[in-house]
Amino acid sequence: MAQRTPTPSQNLPLLGPGRPPAPIKTWAGVGAVLVVIELFFLLKWVTGPRFTPVPSGPDVPPGWMIVSLIGFQVLFTSLAVFTIHRLLVRPWTKERRVTVDGLLCVAFALAAPWDPLSTYVSPWIQYNSYMVNFGSVVAELPGVQTNQAAGSGNAWGFLCFGTAYVGVFPWFAIVACAGMRAVHRRHPNYGPLRMIALCYALNLAVQVVFEGLLMMPLGLYALPGGHFPIFNVGTYAQYPINEALFGGAVFASFTALRYFLNDRGETIAERGSSTIASRNTRIGLRALAIIGAVHVGFLLTYHLPSAVLGLSSPVWPRDTQERSYFNNHVCGPEVDRACPGPETRLTGRGDPHLNYRGQIVGAPPPG
Repeated sequence: MAQRTPTPSQNLPLLGPGRPPAPIKTWAGVGAVLVVIELFFLLKWVTGPRFTPVPSGPDVPPGWMIVSLIGFQVLFTSLAVFTIHRLLVRPWTKERRVTVDGLLCVAFALAAPWDPLSTYVSPWIQYNSYMVNFGSVVAELPGVQTNQAAGSGNAWGFLCFGTAYVGVFPWFAIVACAGMRAVHRRHPNYGPLRMIALCYALNLAVQVVFEGLLMMPLGLYALPGGHFPIFNVGTYAQYPINEALFGGAVFASFTALRYFLNDRGETIAERGSSTIASRNTRIGLRALAIIGAVHVGFLLTYHLPSAVLGLSSPVWPRDTQERSYFNNHVCGPEVDRACPGPETRLTGRGDPHLNYRGQIVGAPPPG
């Protein structure tokens, strides 16, 4: 059920639109900066040469995998449309209110293009390029270390992964919050720390089932550069422990954001919004604050630690290397480049590198 956002209490001091109180002022500032940065790079991406599909290569996924790829793109796109209408548009148009869940939809939509951000230094995630894709905005970031170019790099399938952020993630938070409330009713002595631990445990379990047992075996993406696989070891669907730990953490971050509200229905990022006199200013600041909180949560709990681990990639499973639709033209036999591993660091185009047979290519002549 979507959360109801209370109107400002009549006995609270109302501030003018030019004096928003902290912490909403701080979080809205963070959100505004991040939105401007994102719009800049998105515009650069969609108007530049790297906005082009990463081809799936000579290998064709098996029939059952093609069905799952098409099915998930249709399913997640449909769920995104339904979710936006149910959580954002309907409360806004029919009841003249903007809920936390509606603002989370907006925040998730903006967070979605940064899904491959943790591959900034190493392509440890490989999306299935058989899906509709136009590369990734990560290719536009300055200093990106992976082999990002037009037609190679992250094959971020926006009809699957972009829409999943909007169509699936809010419902994960809603269901997890309902579970946490049920536990708290049964154990009212549980304090915030214990509830946060419970939140993490719930989301970690969901992460393992949803990704490790469903999405990856069905071929939506592979995590060949992950550490310590816990099942499907040696296959394209091997599920590493770091994905469970960090994925559970990021899901817990936005679940906790939604769960821990004050008596005015404000998240930790929105505290003070109910005292802002102007309705439009209040909505705008709330949106920016939640956008900032969600983006910071993703960065600190998932993208940053995953990128650090990606620097020391294990050897990719041969099963992944030999499927061109999981290599995205960054490595593998079709581009004659060695895939990352303890002895192999993937370099940019034109730099010396190991070919698929382990020979150095492009090194300057001796002397």
